[in-house]
Order: sequence, then structure tokens, then C-alpha cells
Amino acid sequence: MSSGPEAERGLSDALFEKIASGFQVGRRSPLVLALISFAFTLVALALAALRDDGGIGVGAWILIAALCGGLASALALHLDSPPRMRASITFLNTASDVLACAAVALWLSRNDAVEGALAVGFLTAAGGLIAGYAHWRILASGSLDLADGPFGVASRELRLALLALGLWSGFGYGGLIAAAILAHGAVLGHLVRLRLTLRG
Repeated sequence: MSSGPEAERGLSDALFEKIASGFQVGRRSPLVLALISFAFTLVALALAALRDDGGIGVGAWILIAALCGGLASALALHLDSPPRMRASITFLNTASDVLACAAVALWLSRNDAVEGALAVGFLTAAGGLIAGYAHWRILASGSLDLADGPFGVASRELRLALLALGLWSGFGYGGLIAAAILAHGAVLGHLVRLRLTLRG
């Protein structure tokens, strides 16, 4: 999530921060939500591995995980959580991102017999990891807190929602490819902005 006076705010940032501002919760609630998000993507992965008719369920658990993870980040910002807790939330959200990509790729490979689904799933997961790293790298090097893509279209929450919608609509492979393109496009955008910033 984006924060601070120099931050670019994406669509999901603004939405989740508005929701979070209406909550009266304990200080540990953001971490609990992040743990729930992680657990839900584990359930999605288990469904993908064990059931042949679980596509709708896999998508549902991924979408709920995306909502919980986004809200966890927004609450951590709203409550001004300690850096260690925010780092833990970021780690859990990143891990659930990887698990969600693995769940979709595994389901497509087992049920739709899509050739190359696992490879594309790996590419999508790697894009999410690199996008997260690039976001924090440009924050440290250039003091810029950038949204992931224009208006935050490549944010974790929107990429996971795209995976879920792809499964529900019967275009799971297309959703996986689109999520990979968004993630790697966000990385490229971050690196270009960092280079321009450092050049002055």
C-alpha cells in the first residue's frame, strides 16, 4: 500500500484506506488479517491440488485472501503499526501472492490440461515478487512511494482479483497471463521512474 505525502495512490490503496478508516480494531488486527489471507491462499492451493471441480472455490478463496491482505496493509497504515509488524504483513501478503499464482497454475494444469500453465504461473509469481522488491527499492533509493502501474492497476489485490475472475469466467490461463504482464509491467515502470529520478 502507498503512504506518505509523496506517495502515488492507486485505486486499491484509496479503497482499502477508506474502509480501514471506519474500523475500530486492536493493534494486532492487521497482522491477524494478513495471517488469514495467507491461510486462505493455502486453502486455495489445497483445493487446486485435491479437487477436480474446485475452480470456483479456488477463485473464491483467492479473492477473499486479496481483500483480507489489502485491508491488513491499509489498517497497518491507518493504525501506524510498528515497522516490524508492517514488514511481517508485507511478507505474508507476498507469500500469499505466490501461493495464489501456484494454485491457479496447478488447477489449470490438472483440470484444463493447459500446456505451460505451471511455467506461466511461475512467471506470474516471480513478477509479483520482483514488483514488491522494485517498489521498496525505489522507495529506498529515490524516496518515491509509487503505485504499482498507472492508478495502481498492477497492485497485488487487483492481480489476485484478475486470477479469480479468470477462473470463474473460464479464462483462467488468460487471467494468469494478464497478471504476469501487469506485474512485470509494473517492475519496468518502477525501474524507469527510478532511473529518471536518479538522473535528476
